[in-house]
Amino acid sequence: MLTVRDIERAISQLPIDDLARFRNWFDEFDAKAWDKQFEKDAKLGKLITSPTATGLFLPSDGIRQLPCHQ
Repeated sequence: MLTVRDIERAISQLPIDDLARFRNWFDEFDAKAWDKQFEKDAKLGKLITSPTATGLFLPSDGIRQLPCHQ
């Protein structure tokens, strides 16, 4: 089995065209993996469904800009 380091070395040696094809493939692969995990978490009720659960406060008269801390 290849190690992560083996894969890193192989990727670093790819010609630019192959690197672009790999990047596109990996973007799709990663997005599918993320979607699968998101769906799993949603089924298990692990997703935050309320802004107040995140500690956010949205006033009824709209979003206000917070003062900057310097």
